[in-house]
Amino acid sequence: MRGLARIVAGRRSKWLVIVVWVVLLVALAPLGAKLSDETVDDTQSFLPKSAESTEVVRLLDTEFKSGETANGILVYERRGGLTAADRARAADDAQRVARAIPVTGKPT
Repeated sequence: MRGLARIVAGRRSKWLVIVVWVVLLVALAPLGAKLSDETVDDTQSFLPKSAESTEVVRLLDTEFKSGETANGILVYERRGGLTAADRARAADDAQRVARAIPVTGKPT
């Protein structure tokens, strides 16, 4: 071990070690860019296809292509299905949201 320590920390060889590390860093930098091109970092890639989160992401990608950075979905649920009053409430809420949040892009 002492022999290795002397080589790495020697008077002249320490500079050689630094130069080798810099050369390796420069030589391997393009591989990092290629790796990011090949990796997939989205919700759908690591969740089961049947997961509700995956279905929401798929819905957002297909139905809301406006390029906005934030999306929202209102969900209404009742065991046995929604009633007519529930559907009326959902329609009323949708109109209130549409009035409260101005559309800033072209609709798709």
